[in-house]
Amino acid sequence: MYFYYVYVLQPTLKQTHASRSDFGRNQRCSCCLRPRVSRNQYDIQLAGRNTAMLQPIEKDLSIRYKNKVTVHPFDAADFDSHAAFYGELSPKPDVVICVFGLLGDQAESARNWSACKQVLDANFTGAVSVLNVVANDFENRKQGVIVGISSVAGERGRQSNYLYGSAKAGFTAYLSGMRNRLVPAGVHVVTIKPGFINTRMTAGLKLPKPLT
Repeated sequence: MYFYYVYVLQPTLKQTHASRSDFGRNQRCSCCLRPRVSRNQYDIQLAGRNTAMLQPIEKDLSIRYKNKVTVHPFDAADFDSHAAFYGELSPKPDVVICVFGLLGDQAESARNWSACKQVLDANFTGAVSVLNVVANDFENRKQGVIVGISSVAGERGRQSNYLYGSAKAGFTAYLSGMRNRLVPAGVHVVTIKPGFINTRMTAGLKLPKPLT
C-alpha cells in the first residue's frame, strides 16, 4: 500500500503491503506521522515544493525502517499540475494525508489581495484541487483513505486570523461532504482538527503552554 503527502495515515485496508503518500510542506506534524507509518511497513511517497528538504527524511526512513521511500515535486498553488502529478505516481497510494497550509499575516492579507489569495489557495483551493483528483481515483478503485489536516481555527471567526480560519472552515466542510459522497465506495475520509502545533507556522506567536 502506498502513502502520499499530502499525507497518509495508517490505512485500515487489509493488504500485506501498503503505500502512503504525503502531500505538503516540510512540516513538523508530518514528521511525527512518518515513523508510525514506517514501523507498519508502508511504503511512502513524500511530496512538496522543496524536495531538497525531503531528501534527508527519505534517507532516514529508508535506512531506519527499510521502507521504500520516494520524493516527488508538488506545488499546492500550481493547480493545473495536480492531475498530471497524481497520474505519474506509481504505484498509486492507498492512503493520502494532506498536511500543507499557510497562516499568513492577517493584517497584510486584509489589505493586499495577493497575500490574501496565497492564504486561501494554500489552505483551501490547493487542497481541494489535488484531493478531487485523489477522490475520483479512490472512488473508481473502491478503496482508500484520505486524511485532511484542518484546524479548530475554522470553528469560529476570530479577528486575529479570520482569513486563515475561513479557509480552514471551507476545507472542513469540503471533507465532510466528500466523506458522505465516498462512503458507498468504501473510501474513508478523516478530518483532523488540531489546535496550536509546534511548527514553523506558529514560530514567534504567543502560544499556550499545551501544544498539539
